[in-house]
Amino acid sequence: MAQLARRCVEAPPFHFLVLYGVSANRRALWGGDKAARALVGYAPQDDAEVYAAELEGKAPAPGEVAALFHGGSVCALGFSGDPDRIT
Repeated sequence: MAQLARRCVEAPPFHFLVLYGVSANRRALWGGDKAARALVGYAPQDDAEVYAAELEGKAPAPGEVAALFHGGSVCALGFSGDPDRIT
């Protein structure tokens, strides 16, 4: 996060930019922002795959709020809505 913030502050001026500040995870849900990353010089690091074996079998069941949204179990905290109504 510190690298991303520093790179954005030091980057050449830009009008608008969509950049996902995620690590270099092999299973990342995002990554189509290579041009934006290059513009600011952001180089993702670390891969959560090193923890995959430790977490195997601990994933939420399909359909659970924690499985539906990025953020996992944190998304489920206090959630009382209908996930089918979220688009």
